Amino acid sequence: CMPGIPYPQLFQRFNEERDEMVALIRDEVDLSPEAESAATQYLEEFFAILNDPVRAQEEIIGGCRPWL
Repeated sequence: CMPGIPYPQLFQRFNEERDEMVALIRDEVDLSPEAESAATQYLEEFFAILNDPVRAQEEIIGGCRPWL
């Protein structure tokens, strides 16, 4: 939430790493099936927000608190 963050580029970077992020959850041997499902759903919701311009503006960009 620092001034000058290039959000479009940041969001693109997250999208480029999406498969690897999902794989980290899938490949974690110590997660129960329930925990794996919950973590995957959480990540998918993050990407749903990230890739919806209205939600991204409201929930990510507009949700930032200014640095004190």
